[in-house]
Amino acid sequence: MVSQLPSVLNLYYMGGNEDFLIHLVCTSTDHLRDIVASQVSMHQVVASTRTHIVYEHALGADHMDHLAGFEEVRRPVGPAQNAGPARDFPAVFG
Repeated sequence: MVSQLPSVLNLYYMGGNEDFLIHLVCTSTDHLRDIVASQVSMHQVVASTRTHIVYEHALGADHMDHLAGFEEVRRPVGPAQNAGPARDFPAVFG
């Protein structure tokens, strides 16, 4: 199941041109390629993939009320607490 891979932060079920958005955290572009090529693209329900790389992440002003200061806005993105894509989409990649 894709949602159970260690690199998956979030799995979004979407409307529009894409059906799913898989939010990954990777150590390199080689790591990203390996995950997409060997663990995502190979699944029988995946017709195609498209990748995008985020160079930097910052929280929006509306989400800063729980932060100690601006330095925290630029902190590294880590795994979400209590992430539950498998609970929400149990039949997607399993």
